[in-house]
Amino acid sequence: MTIKVEVTDEEIPFHRLGPDNPIVHTGQIYLFECDLEDSGYTMGQCRFRVMNDCWYVLLRSYVRVDGVVVRILDTRLFHDFSTSCILREFTHREASFDELRQAGFSLSSEWMLS
Repeated sequence: MTIKVEVTDEEIPFHRLGPDNPIVHTGQIYLFECDLEDSGYTMGQCRFRVMNDCWYVLLRSYVRVDGVVVRILDTRLFHDFSTSCILREFTHREASFDELRQAGFSLSSEWMLS
């Protein structure tokens, strides 16, 4: 079997992940989790769902360093069983605590504990 990687403009069809396409199997696995010596939080997780005609995976890496930064790295994978390809999308979101405050986000103590 040969694996070929190509750049494409094709996007994951998120409309196929709605209630019109029932989930046959779903799960969530925590790969790691740490409170960063009480100065933040980090975790890696894999969430997946399988429908009758496709599957979808979200791999997420989340890091929060209290008072400094929040970073989320997401890799999304989608496969339609009628094709031989897997779509992959990657996003990187990051903001400092100052940027979050300026955007109106409330950095309450309840949020810090989650």
